Amino acid sequence: MNKRIYIILFFLIFASCSEFNRAEYIRKDGIETENLISSILSNDDDDYLTLGCIREKDYHLKSILNEENNLISQYLDLNSKEELKTVTDLDEKFELTSNLVENKKILSEEELKAFQEEKGSDFLNFQDLSKCPKGYLTISKPIFNKIFDKAIIHIGQVCGFLCGSGEYRLYEFKGGNWKLKEVVSSWVS
Repeated sequence: MNKRIYIILFFLIFASCSEFNRAEYIRKDGIETENLISSILSNDDDDYLTLGCIREKDYHLKSILNEENNLISQYLDLNSKEELKTVTDLDEKFELTSNLVENKKILSEEELKAFQEEKGSDFLNFQDLSKCPKGYLTISKPIFNKIFDKAIIHIGQVCGFLCGSGEYRLYEFKGGNWKLKEVVSSWVS
């Protein structure tokens, strides 16, 4: 074979390796989301997990999915429009269910909205919310890199008016387990 054919073959192989396969990403995402959330929720040493209630949906990742130079591109190397649209679509559809969260009461969006409407400006007085008198935990859908060995997730808790905290965490898959690598950003209210 001549040199030109080798060069063409090299570029074809390289191009096929770097393509984003949306269907395969979505398939793997479902499996790894369950694995990572189960791993996090089984950690008895995590201070964020002390509350008995968990909100059905966490909206914190939306803010970093919409920023330029965000944590998603910085830590997970997801940059193309298709990659970002895929993770945004998956995040929008995600809700915690009892099969993922067996040991917590799930606070549905409908319950929270009804409580907010009933209490008005005092809606963060959780002592009146019999299901979750101490507040609730939030945990987002993990966003994974293309090879599913890194993920960013938001975890936090809301305990009242101007009472809460949260973190964006980077996890790595090593030795067959998900491990917390670092807290990349945090907030306190």
